[in-house]
Amino acid sequence: MKYEYTYRNTTSDFFKFYIGNVYSQWTGIIGIVFTGAIIALMISKWGTSGPIFRAVMVIALLLFPVVQPLGLYLRSMKMSENIKPETTLIFDERGMGILVELHSQRIPWKKEASVAKRPGLIVVSPDGVHLYLLPDRVTGEQKEELYAFLQKKCGD
Repeated sequence: MKYEYTYRNTTSDFFKFYIGNVYSQWTGIIGIVFTGAIIALMISKWGTSGPIFRAVMVIALLLFPVVQPLGLYLRSMKMSENIKPETTLIFDERGMGILVELHSQRIPWKKEASVAKRPGLIVVSPDGVHLYLLPDRVTGEQKEELYAFLQKKCGD
């Protein structure tokens, strides 16, 4: 089987990846608990607190649901701006081929290889070092078939 995709990752692709990482780890749980605690604190202390404490509570409330995603979005914008050329990824029985402008590389499947399916993305690491994001807009209807192939090759 051979799969070939030519594309350029967008800000949205990187944002999906970063936000998925944050909310699939302890960081996401801590953010949810912290936000809930701040809401409870605001409800219980709003009437008896001064303007400085109220301002601190509002800033703390906005930290995880607004500031953190905004920072991730800005990071995603920077990443997508740094990637100018299109990338061609080729997956076959021997490994993964990467073509970027005049540079080409072949990475054979190794035991360190991994694949993960995220909402809107397939994340492939063919050797435990490199990481490639394949958004749904690129894989299209082949997403499930490609994911099954990669799982078989990566041994996940």
